[in-house]
Amino acid sequence: MREFSDKLVLVVEDNVVNQQVALLELQYLGMRADAVGNGNEAIEALSKIKYDLVLMDCQMPEMDGFTATKKIRELQSSVKSTPIIAMTAQAMEGDRERCLEAGMNDYISKPIDRETLATVLRRWLTNPVDGPYVYDKPAGEKDLSSKESSNSESCRLKTVEPSETPRPYGAPEPAASRCAVEIKWPENSGQGAEVHPLQILEPGYDNELFDHEFLREKFGERWVMLIHLFIESMEKQLNNLESSISNSDKRKSLFDAHQLKSVAATLRLGRLKTICATLENAARKEDWQASNDLFKSVKQLCARLAHDAKNLQ
Repeated sequence: MREFSDKLVLVVEDNVVNQQVALLELQYLGMRADAVGNGNEAIEALSKIKYDLVLMDCQMPEMDGFTATKKIRELQSSVKSTPIIAMTAQAMEGDRERCLEAGMNDYISKPIDRETLATVLRRWLTNPVDGPYVYDKPAGEKDLSSKESSNSESCRLKTVEPSETPRPYGAPEPAASRCAVEIKWPENSGQGAEVHPLQILEPGYDNELFDHEFLREKFGERWVMLIHLFIESMEKQLNNLESSISNSDKRKSLFDAHQLKSVAATLRLGRLKTICATLENAARKEDWQASNDLFKSVKQLCARLAHDAKNLQ
């Protein structure tokens, strides 16, 4: 879109897949974009480069989006008036107030919808609002007030031109024909025999784990690259979640389960999203036995996903 061709956006997102998707969507709209992985890096990037708008994830390690936004609004420069759009994985009661308090201007829900993103960008880039920060609900979005609804390192910045294939800083090159991560199948106790992961799926569940048609339509030829990025980051995410549950760490368990659920939603991995959401609820209630049982299902399903991803080209 020509209306956005001269604009530069900063994407602040720690999850490599969600970061990549945001860059792809901005590229599709004809925009240039940079990406960083946390609030500290966002503040550093804004101190060096003039951005027209910031897409800010709310839940990140080191410094979350709410804290980063507050610090940006306190800066003694024109940077403090830069429009900041929250990216939320789900609309939770109280989030609207947190966004307002932090100084965010607007929000979009993840997974990112291209038309909604274009609407929000047009609202803040073509007819910017002067004066106090304004919070307005994008068309098609739920109201956030509804119940339904490393510091010493330099800024890790990746600049993306509209003609480029965006790849976040530090992300590995896309795998050519097979998944780079091997996750062992669970073993039957006493027999040492492998258990096919289909055994842990519900009766009648579709064996096709990837929604090829949706992914191809939304991301074009790059959908396979996104799947491989997810597989390559999966082992670390699973290790983090397992450790959090083992330590009965409610805050960390919620964060780790939420992270996995978010990327599952982005890639339309419905079964994985559902189990992660259930695990998230169990952790919120501090039901660690249920959380541990659900984690085993998550790990087995991820093993199946890694296995099937080897055949994607």
